[in-house]
Amino acid sequence: MQIVYNTSTHMYTIVGLRNPTPPYANTRHNAGALVVASFVETVGLPNFVPSSALVADMSEGTLSGTNVRVLLPNTFMNASGASVKKAVSDADSIIVVHDDLDIPIGAFKVSVGRGSGGHNGVESVVRSLGSQEFIRLRVGICPVSLFGNAHRPKGDRIADFVLKDFTKRERSRLEARMPDMVAALKMIVEEGVAKTMNAYNA
Repeated sequence: MQIVYNTSTHMYTIVGLRNPTPPYANTRHNAGALVVASFVETVGLPNFVPSSALVADMSEGTLSGTNVRVLLPNTFMNASGASVKKAVSDADSIIVVHDDLDIPIGAFKVSVGRGSGGHNGVESVVRSLGSQEFIRLRVGICPVSLFGNAHRPKGDRIADFVLKDFTKRERSRLEARMPDMVAALKMIVEEGVAKTMNAYNA
């Protein structure tokens, strides 16, 4: 399936996947929500407000003439799709921002139509929409050694790893690339996903 985005008429819903309660705020699994919160602040969208109808914190406005709705679900990660489904039914109007263990910390990729890759939040969105044909900004959280080698946790270690806070060095690497991630989201809205992928996935 090929998706055509016309940013002059298209409304985007940007979703930052997260576990919503305070103990998880700075965990690796909440990397997507951290990027989305930075996006809202950087581009000057309104502050988040709770939406009981959408089971999410929401910000809504326009960016370069395009309507944008931004959601931070107040469901837990494994039920993210319940909030997304209340907001939108068409997969091609969604940008999901989430952590990805297959990408080194400090890196990111923009993609369309991938499987969940074992990510429970993404899988919940896929199940709720009945489609995986949505845009994803995948935020790397795979640990990297001082020599630049990635060391992906395996098996039972994965759940423990993603639910722990970033180390100081990891958070520094994430924040160093945050402006590029925010710029990529902005570019998707303004210029389309194909151009953004060409610009940032090289």
